[in-house]
Amino acid sequence: MFVQQLNQTTGEPELVHIDQEDVVAPGQALTQLVSSSLYLDELNDKLRNDSYLGALKSMVRPGDHVLDIGTGSGLLSCLAVNALQAQGQDVGEKTVTAIEAFPPMAALAKAVLRANGMTDEVQVISKHSSDVTVFDGDDADMQQKADVIVTEIFDSELLGEGVLPSLQHALSALAKDGAHVIPAGADIYAQLVECSFLRNSAVVQGKDDLQPLRELHVDSLYPEHLALLTNPVKLFSFDFHKPRFPGTSTVEAEVIAEGRADAIILWWNLYLDSQHRFNLSTSPAWVATFAAASSPPPSGPSTTNAASLSEAMRPSYPPDNHSVEGLLDTSAPAAVQPSGISSSTMDAQEPPGIHDMHAARKPVSCSACITTSQGESAGLGAGDRTAKQEWRDHWKTCWVPVAGACASSAVSPGQVATFHAAHDETSITLGAEVHPAQHSHLSPGEPLDHAEAAAQDAAPAGRGDACQLVPAQMKPAQHAKSEAGRSQLCQQNLASAQPDAMPSLGLASASQHTTARQLPHQAVDVADQASSCSQLTQLTPSELQSATAKSLQCIQVPQELLHGAAPMRTWVLQQEEYWAGLWKGVTSAADTLLPGATCLVLGDSPHLALMAAHHCHISRVLCVLSAPLDAAKARRAASRAGVAGKTHFILDLEELRATTGPGSVQLVVSEPYMRQREGCLPWDHLQILADSLHGAGSPLPELLHPDASILPSAARICGIGVDAKDLLRTRAPLGHIQGLDMSLCNALLCPGTKTEGAGTTSIGCQSWQIGEVQELTEPVELITLSPASRDSDVRSEGRLRVSESGSLNAVVCWMEYMHDCTQTSWQPSCRPCAPHGWAEAMVILPECLAFCMVDSGASPTSVRFTAAWHQGQLDLQVLPV
Repeated sequence: MFVQQLNQTTGEPELVHIDQEDVVAPGQALTQLVSSSLYLDELNDKLRNDSYLGALKSMVRPGDHVLDIGTGSGLLSCLAVNALQAQGQDVGEKTVTAIEAFPPMAALAKAVLRANGMTDEVQVISKHSSDVTVFDGDDADMQQKADVIVTEIFDSELLGEGVLPSLQHALSALAKDGAHVIPAGADIYAQLVECSFLRNSAVVQGKDDLQPLRELHVDSLYPEHLALLTNPVKLFSFDFHKPRFPGTSTVEAEVIAEGRADAIILWWNLYLDSQHRFNLSTSPAWVATFAAASSPPPSGPSTTNAASLSEAMRPSYPPDNHSVEGLLDTSAPAAVQPSGISSSTMDAQEPPGIHDMHAARKPVSCSACITTSQGESAGLGAGDRTAKQEWRDHWKTCWVPVAGACASSAVSPGQVATFHAAHDETSITLGAEVHPAQHSHLSPGEPLDHAEAAAQDAAPAGRGDACQLVPAQMKPAQHAKSEAGRSQLCQQNLASAQPDAMPSLGLASASQHTTARQLPHQAVDVADQASSCSQLTQLTPSELQSATAKSLQCIQVPQELLHGAAPMRTWVLQQEEYWAGLWKGVTSAADTLLPGATCLVLGDSPHLALMAAHHCHISRVLCVLSAPLDAAKARRAASRAGVAGKTHFILDLEELRATTGPGSVQLVVSEPYMRQREGCLPWDHLQILADSLHGAGSPLPELLHPDASILPSAARICGIGVDAKDLLRTRAPLGHIQGLDMSLCNALLCPGTKTEGAGTTSIGCQSWQIGEVQELTEPVELITLSPASRDSDVRSEGRLRVSESGSLNAVVCWMEYMHDCTQTSWQPSCRPCAPHGWAEAMVILPECLAFCMVDSGASPTSVRFTAAWHQGQLDLQVLPV
């Protein structure tokens, strides 16, 4: 099997041959491919596993045939066998059919089944479910249709892995009439918020006000950096026994607090059984917080009591009262619910619940459905607060920026927020607008007019209680996922979502409804610029406020250059202090050049090319980009900035030979940032820069002037020792899950790249997005590197000073660069474990070091570290003194 993956050195995609059966002792190519996924995180999600087992035990009956769509490791198929055996059934051959389209995972599922003695009971089909045949002679994949379908093909957006079309096909072609589906249904909720971090991470995609979803652990932002402006509203309800698409929704909610309409938070509740006893959710932490209290906490802006919240977040498929008696704690609200909501629905009556539609099958007693651990019930629904969801990475909360005229607009209580949403088979788009209360066109229970009703009867419904159709021009956008960094911040370590008081630098204000820093459409007068070039190099960021507008235009990032960037990269591109430092470095280096110099920009940073092109000493700027689309956008931006004649955007280093001669490049500038390495280790970008400058076969050495300046002039890797308990728990090697031996998965699924001979594991992540993180040491410089040096081997050693009690099991690492030729300041100056967009890595130590700081007046404890840099790899070891 050939798969496409990134070359670890060049960052370019390449085809790699993988032996799909070699999963017990996998090769490097297969390990790198699969370990970068979140299969291990899923399998370590105890509540997920226990809830699925509980739902299976409550649903299957003797003689049932179970179909597992997207089996992955085969865990759900094994749980289905256990559930059937719990009914007293002698499970026969091929009682469970497991379908897995990805060949390496299908092979792993077979190995897991062999290890647990279930190869006869479970049949594994390595196909996409839509290609599976049944009752088609001896060559048919399945010889009987399914009584029960179980699947876990859900992403943070719910629909992204294709659950709707997969279930639609399976119910019509692979299942018996009246077959049961696990999960039974889902609801999707949204909430309007103010958040400066999300505002600075947002790029509106396209001209439509409906935006595709991004994913993020938003709990890290609340309550210090995120304020709630409305209560939650229900956008969609899905009955997985009747999967339909597309669908649209318009729902209103009253604004409950003053603020800026920056973003919309979105999450889902998943109901595994029709009785809602086994539920999963991606809801943010404040939902459970408000539900457990009689009123919101003082730090929250909401004034809504929990009782009103509970009513509106009621699941769309209510079970019969007798079926849940004694199972749910009705004395406390189940979840945060919106109040004051006006919504127009497609059905005058609430749709029948799943339990009513499939009344022939009554669930077994809940007491037989689930195992408990440490006194916690592992699978009860939202009404039982003993089933606490631990931090997980495979499902996150989603968000979208508010687009259009209402983007970051001021709102106040009494106004009405209108949410518009649409979904197709795999994606959801979402937008919102805010009006004065008198502009509301919906009221509770208001009937639809005949034209709307007729249109809705003709339109396919995408959920159980569908909502009012959005105007025809609001169509679902193409599915576009932005990988965000995968992690979450410990609340106690929250610092600031923004650097301290940055100068405005004459940039466009947020009130202009733009998320980008616009370059002027007219050309900048180079003669006027000349007088200020040398002066700017002497200014601090605070002093730059008084500089002339023309001089400062060069550090602004055009909006179109932000399109397509990941949210964390967008945040970086809008940090004014960072770009002021880059501008100061570029101008100070260019001031030393003679007029007519040539500058080369390496990396996906076309805005650096625009900076350099505005300097009076630089007559030509060459910028090497990785994508034709980026080059086209950069050319348009350069034309509007009046520097099109000085800038040349090319797509690979070989083109340089055709555009410039030997020894003609006097200045090389880089952040460095390489788009292909987004989300990877932060020093990968530096290594690609070093390979471009000194690598074998690179044309750059012959093109550089002997006295060429290279920015950054220096780089360093910094680190801080931490206890990353949540990350390590979700990445822990597997043992037994519900009595099943899953240890065979470890060779294939354990994440990260082990440094040869070191025993450490490095994972690209952000410390504020990896769950609870406790800082145990003070930050320290681990190693200093020189991009201009040909020396690929550097070593250093030092000490980490321990300042807190805890278990030192990882080191958070980040890059800092010297973009100033005078070598006076490093940037970015970031704070680990605080919300930011800078790239970080987590180096997981092979052994945990425990510290107990009993006497605050005692001498500080320290540990010794050694850091070695070899061909772009960091070998970090932390040892007791």
